[in-house]
Order: sequence, then structure tokens, then C-alpha cells
Amino acid sequence: MTRFNRDQWASLVLLATGMGIGLLSLQYDVGTLAGPGPGFIGLCAGSAVSFFSFVGFLSNWRRRKEEKELFGPLWIRPLTLLILLIAFALSLDFFGFSICTFLFMLVLLGKTKTYGWKVVWGWSLGTAVALYLVFQVWLQAQLPTGLLRYLGL
Repeated sequence: MTRFNRDQWASLVLLATGMGIGLLSLQYDVGTLAGPGPGFIGLCAGSAVSFFSFVGFLSNWRRRKEEKELFGPLWIRPLTLLILLIAFALSLDFFGFSICTFLFMLVLLGKTKTYGWKVVWGWSLGTAVALYLVFQVWLQAQLPTGLLRYLGL
């Protein structure tokens, strides 16, 4: 019998969660890309979570034993994430969604020390731009602009 590591168990839980979200979203009208219905975002989110958790599960397939934590004891990671999320929420009105997302991803990815700084900056900027395009441009959601309102964005 194969023994899964923590990352694989987390991936399996997220896979089940994503599949549940996707299946529950089918209770609502999904619509089309041109005219998304109430179940569209749930289906997309559930599919994305399922896909990425499956990829995460497979990428950890060869790693059988637990690896040493990237930084500190086990409780440091969730505490760091909680602090980052609180800081994100508190600074959202002042800095705006795009700047907060960029800074959140920069600190989160930089803290893991898994990637070089070029990759961290690229992913942080790419995430902020992609989320801006999805929410502000495509879905036309009203996100806090913060400091960017002075630039006319």
C-alpha cells in the first residue's frame, strides 16, 4: 500500500473540495462565455481547484517521505499566512486590489525561498495583472483602486 505524504493528502482534500464546488455549481444555470450565468464562476473555480490539486498530487508522487519544513516549525506557516491575509484585508482600501495582490504574492512566494527573485517578481506581477483583467475588465467588478485612482486606472 502506498503511503501518501502531507502534500498529497492536502491535494486529495482540495481535489474533493473542487469537485464538490463544481458539481454544486451545476445546480445553477452556467450560461456561456458571452453570457455567464450564476453557476459559471463556481464551475470555473471548482474545475481550477480540481485541476491544480490533481497536478499537485502527481508532482509529489515520487516524494515518499516527508521533507523538512521550508522555514520553522509547522505552526509558523499558517500563522504567516493568517498575518498576510489580515494585512491584505486591512490595506485593501488604501493600496487597492492590484497593489495588495502584488505585494501579497511577492511576500508569500518570497517567504518560501523556493524560487529565485526573478520568478517571484514575475509570478507576483502576472497574478496581479491577470486578476485585474479577470475581475475589473472582463467581469466589470468594482474593486478598490486605492492609490491607482490617482493615476486614472
